[in-house]
Amino acid sequence: MGNESKQVSVKKLSELTASTDDEQNKLTTLDAVFSSSRYVIFYLLNSVSTRSLELVVPLKRFVQERNKSCLKEWNPTPEELFQGAVLRSCKGADGIKHIVTESFKNLNSTVKGLYFGANWCPPCRTFEQHLISCYESLKNAGVPFEIFFCSSDRSQESFEQHFLTMPWLAFPYDQQKTIQLTRLYSLSGIPALLILNEKNSIISKHGRNVLLSDPSGSLFPWGPLPVYELNENTLCKLRDEPSLVLFTEGSPEDITFSVEVLRSTADSLFRERQELMIRRSSSKESDTIDTIGSANGNADSSSSNLAYSTNSVDSSVSSDISLPPWIDSLQIFYTGEDPLCDYMLEGLGLGNAELPVIVILDATVGRMSVCEKPDVSAEIISEFVADYKSGKLNMVPLPTAHQKDSQPTRFGGIPAQAVQFALGIGHSSSSTSFSVESSSPTTHNVPVL
Repeated sequence: MGNESKQVSVKKLSELTASTDDEQNKLTTLDAVFSSSRYVIFYLLNSVSTRSLELVVPLKRFVQERNKSCLKEWNPTPEELFQGAVLRSCKGADGIKHIVTESFKNLNSTVKGLYFGANWCPPCRTFEQHLISCYESLKNAGVPFEIFFCSSDRSQESFEQHFLTMPWLAFPYDQQKTIQLTRLYSLSGIPALLILNEKNSIISKHGRNVLLSDPSGSLFPWGPLPVYELNENTLCKLRDEPSLVLFTEGSPEDITFSVEVLRSTADSLFRERQELMIRRSSSKESDTIDTIGSANGNADSSSSNLAYSTNSVDSSVSSDISLPPWIDSLQIFYTGEDPLCDYMLEGLGLGNAELPVIVILDATVGRMSVCEKPDVSAEIISEFVADYKSGKLNMVPLPTAHQKDSQPTRFGGIPAQAVQFALGIGHSSSSTSFSVESSSPTTHNVPVL
């Protein structure tokens, strides 16, 4: 990053308008952008290669200024997209299944799954058998849960034939609505299953993986856990948030050791996460009202105030303020015997490292830090996390991918390229999001995962 991006005026950025082309250009020089239910956070990397906070703008102010400068409307909210008709397949008196229409507003508020798939996609057809089994098991047990099918089928006829094989609900066949939903939740391919709570906040972006790892639904609704074993079903989570990974040889004794030394820190971080979720949930309703008002140009003038920044709002803003802990949660992983763990060590340049070794990696911005302590204990892990949260760690760039003919192409059934992508190896932070933009509203070319 150049000095210019580090000296961007916080005040000017927070008052950004469509006419200031120079300030728009300065925005593109920032390293990355993080968004939450309340804020848009712009940050960059400082001279010691650790993530630092530059500016936090209230989301409602950002929406207001964004709508001034763009002709294309902001994506609808989940509540707006869900409203209207929903479909259900029912057996008639003739014993033949028919599609009937209901209103979304008449449905009970419950945990819901959004299933994105298509009949032409073989992995979707395979996954649907697992999903049907789990869904029916949960419904028979009286668990309040509903699934909505979001179709990427190629025609109305194909959609109807496909939907009649499903026991859950569906949104009417509407390619534009499916595109809007994939944009809203940044989906990269099918099959995909999103798990949402009663207020339509995301519980899990990786419903397909969590269901395959828990086919009976014993961990429903599949929310965050204090600690995960790193394997083919949890690998995808590395791209969601910064993660601490304890690498060992993966023997049963090593796994027992890992769980013991990680327990205290994992439980503490999990409590922090739960408290944060409660605070965000309690404020979501007022945030939604404010955001809608801002989108209509009715925001209070005080909304331009920064929620978190330096003491000054001029160009002397410092780049040395570490990200506050409420912005980035830290996931905790330990490794077992899955062969992809060895490949990850190689990919991180730690193939010759003496195990056990602790690594914090942030695939969202392509940075990592290795604990320099020769031993591993609960106290050392706690100190390492504290240094990360206070911005004291030296976060270095993730290695660039080096493909060689001798390298395996799959690990534990997962393509090597998928492992590299999960780690952020060979991908810049600006190139990791998937666009579903299209010149015409079609879902025929949705990537298959």
